[in-house]
Amino acid sequence: ASSCFIGPVQNVGPNHILPALGLASLLVHAPRGTTIVDVGTGGGFPGLPLAIACPQAKLLLIDSVGKKVC
Repeated sequence: ASSCFIGPVQNVGPNHILPALGLASLLVHAPRGTTIVDVGTGGGFPGLPLAIACPQAKLLLIDSVGKKVC
């Protein structure tokens, strides 16, 4: 089994991407160069969707278990 399993593909949008984009609505007007840290990122949620939605910000995704980061 993959260490990056997040469930059935139909659940990715409502369970992972949409909540991350809810955060993006708060951060979309952050000044250019703002650093956002996703501690315990695991499979990259919410950090990856935030990086796409907020290109002006610098995203730092951190996880203590290297095998969790895909």
